[in-house]
Amino acid sequence: YPSAHVVYSLYPFTQLRTSFSSRVNRPSAKQLSPLPRSGDFSTIDTVGNSDLKPEFINSVEFGITRIFNKIKFDFTSYNHFIQDPILWVQDGDNISFDNSGSGKLSGIEALVKLKPVHNLDLRITGNYFQMNTENSSNSVLDGTTKGGYGRIIASYKTHGYGEFEINGTYKSRRDTPQ
Repeated sequence: YPSAHVVYSLYPFTQLRTSFSSRVNRPSAKQLSPLPRSGDFSTIDTVGNSDLKPEFINSVEFGITRIFNKIKFDFTSYNHFIQDPILWVQDGDNISFDNSGSGKLSGIEALVKLKPVHNLDLRITGNYFQMNTENSSNSVLDGTTKGGYGRIIASYKTHGYGEFEINGTYKSRRDTPQ
C-alpha cells in the first residue's frame, strides 16, 4: 500500500511533518467468530459476524515536534478516510460487529515527554477524536462518535535492577450514534 512521509527541519529542534498512507485493517478472530463470548467483567455477550469485510483506510496527518531543553512536545492532527469501517452494534444483551458504508475519523493528538530527574522518564499523551459514519446498510451505525483518552507513563531506570514502569489511562465518555 502506498505511503509518503515528508519531514522538514525548521530549526535545529523543530520539525514539521506530513504524511499520507493507505492500509487495510482486517477483522480480528473475535470480530468474526459466531460463538458468543462473555467478557471477564461483563454480563454482555460478544457475538462475531462472519460476513465482515476489511476496512480500507487512507490517512493524512500533519504534525510538529519541538524540543526545549529536556522536554519534547509533539502535536499531530489526522484525518482517516475509511471504506467499510468495522463498528460494534449493541442489540439488547449482545454486542456484534458490522461494516458501515464509509467513515471519516478526525482528531488531534499531543505528546509531552520529559525527564524531571536523572533516570526518570515521563510520557503524557492525549487524544481527542470524532468519527462520522454514513451510507450504512444498518442505519443505527450512521452518525457521529466522539471521545478521547489520556495516558501517563513513568519509567525509572535503576543501576543493576532493570527498569520499573507505572502507567495509567483515562478514557472519556464516548458518545455514539447508538
